[in-house]
Amino acid sequence: MSPPSSSLHDPQELYTELTTHLLTSTTSLIPLTIEILPSPTPHPTPLLFDNPHLALTKPTLLSSFLIAHHLFTAHHRTPIPSLSQSTTTTLLSATAILLLTHPEHLTAANWRKRYLVHFIPPPPPPPRPPVPSTSSSSAYPPPANPLHAELTLLTTLLASPLPRHAKSPSLWHHRLWLLTTYTPYLLPPTTTTTPDAPNPLTTSLPLVLIASTNHPRNYPAFAHLRRLHHHLQLHTANSTAPSSHPLSSPSPLSSTEEDPHTRKPSTHHPSSIRTLHAWCLAHPRDISGWAFLEWMMRRVGPEAGRGDGEARLADSEGGMGMEREREKERVVGETRRWVERLGWKGESVEWFLEATRGVREGEGGAEGGGEGEGAR
Repeated sequence: MSPPSSSLHDPQELYTELTTHLLTSTTSLIPLTIEILPSPTPHPTPLLFDNPHLALTKPTLLSSFLIAHHLFTAHHRTPIPSLSQSTTTTLLSATAILLLTHPEHLTAANWRKRYLVHFIPPPPPPPRPPVPSTSSSSAYPPPANPLHAELTLLTTLLASPLPRHAKSPSLWHHRLWLLTTYTPYLLPPTTTTTPDAPNPLTTSLPLVLIASTNHPRNYPAFAHLRRLHHHLQLHTANSTAPSSHPLSSPSPLSSTEEDPHTRKPSTHHPSSIRTLHAWCLAHPRDISGWAFLEWMMRRVGPEAGRGDGEARLADSEGGMGMEREREKERVVGETRRWVERLGWKGESVEWFLEATRGVREGEGGAEGGGEGEGAR
């Protein structure tokens, strides 16, 4: 833990200390867990750090917000190519503090988008472009891995037990924009994958479950997963070769797995359904989790997903499709036994059992309504 310092009671020193921890986290790709200390705190310093945990008081956060707002408004209208390296770093730090204080600060989020688009233009349509070099010909190169650094900051904000961040539509949309815009860069082919770089698509389910544990009924988080799964299915279906998909080499943090029959990743692998089902049983009153589990299970089985991008993969699933169908039946049966054993009375679980009974009988498996739900 960082030792207390009398100088840290100065707002500018507190701001410098806080931004240093945030930038170090994004550079090392290790997300922080940030908490707000009760105020007044009995500890002699208003900012505590024990990597990867950071805690600060609300007055500290507000004073840092005022400094960040002043720095940001002084430079944010300047075109990014005209900014010096030091000013760019200052604005990256300031926008991180602005989003930490106010997750719906769209101006700060949009500036970070413009920054990424300037240094790493979005990839053109297929054929797949080469992975961009981390070096830059400009006088002030961006961070070694700016895309993964941005994802690390978003993970810090979304997974921390902060008052509003886990349910922030703006932060989830910013993450979705990042993943869908830079899919070929964030998830390069197996031959160029950096071993220590997290796989952002396969870490999405654990992130959403953490955020939903911190903030129950987290509809923005599960909506993010729906849209991300739909994007992944389209990306997989449009791949020209099985090995070209970035998830062909799963990360150690992966919650999705590769289909051994097609050698392509499956976002609806039985392990993902088991993970989500276990979370739902631990949070039986959270309808958002049960609704997403039902949404996933309507895409399970040999005939699931007919009529959209997912359908192009259904014919090649073979044994994996049957395994998913068995997993679907196991989830429903286990949930029924859980309800009977505990005598549980809850609208969320009752709705799930009613919805999945219709799916099992072939009444709810059509994709017409499901596609619209995923798009909302």
